[in-house]
Amino acid sequence: MAPSTRKSKAVDKEAHPAPEVDGAHNGVLIVQLPEDLDSTNLSTLLTIDNVTSLTPDTVINMYRYILSQHHALEDALHRVATAQESLAIKDAEVEQAFQDLEVAQVGTTEKLKSFQSEIDVLKQQNTTLEQLRSSLQAQVDAFNSSQQQNLHDADELRAQVQTREREKRGLAETLETVLATETRLHSAC
Repeated sequence: MAPSTRKSKAVDKEAHPAPEVDGAHNGVLIVQLPEDLDSTNLSTLLTIDNVTSLTPDTVINMYRYILSQHHALEDALHRVATAQESLAIKDAEVEQAFQDLEVAQVGTTEKLKSFQSEIDVLKQQNTTLEQLRSSLQAQVDAFNSSQQQNLHDADELRAQVQTREREKRGLAETLETVLATETRLHSAC
């Protein structure tokens, strides 16, 4: 198996030749940076002293930094996606609450209109009852006035009846006296 591994490594080297660098001395890789890459910013970002002279440890630390940045980016993207999902859920809840509020507002408006109609009917009934009360009070007042007049008339009639009865007794007494006198006269004659 060893020969096939060497052969595959040899084929891999032929297919993917190593990049050319200015030089490698004592395990240090010397890299010439293009002008568009600022070595000071790279040194600060990667926390290495010299970005043009790389040791194997420096390259491994750069790989670790790149992987940690990749994981941090994935974590940040996951948090953003989670936040977006949470925001979408909150938006849906707010929209539902808004729709519920609109439905409740329409229901309340309808109830208010219904109550206002009932109040108008009650006001009309109250007006009708007040008119009936006034009419009945007028009838009671007329009845009381009529009753007082009737009592007055009855008192006058009673007084007239008593007067007539006195007159009648007086006439009856006079008639008895006249009859007694006449009877005596007839008996004397």
